[in-house]
Amino acid sequence: MLHPDPAIRQLAEIVVLAMGTRELPYLRWAADEAPAPLSTRIEELMEEVRGGRRVGPGDLGDADCEPYLTSDDPVIAMMAAQVLSLRALSLGTGLSGVTAEHTARALTTGHALHLERAPAWSR
Repeated sequence: MLHPDPAIRQLAEIVVLAMGTRELPYLRWAADEAPAPLSTRIEELMEEVRGGRRVGPGDLGDADCEPYLTSDDPVIAMMAAQVLSLRALSLGTGLSGVTAEHTARALTTGHALHLERAPAWSR
């Protein structure tokens, strides 16, 4: 099922596009594990990535992610942190204060979760 919150769906799509072709094995695993219509949407995004679509400044401007940095769901928090980091890099603004702290925490937690789950798609 697609997430009911359109902002979270937007975060997820930006992150998938940012992964690029390097993470296609992970995306293949995610599509295989996801229920429809989420699986279908992941497949569509994979085709866009294979076709050359990349994250651009227009993708990063409208995502209101800061409220999601402290989500109880570590995946949502990590996606918000990734998008904020991409935006800061793209704009050359960096992150500071509480936003930087929450972003660092979400990325650290997300990285640990990724390492824990990586064997599932690394076979």
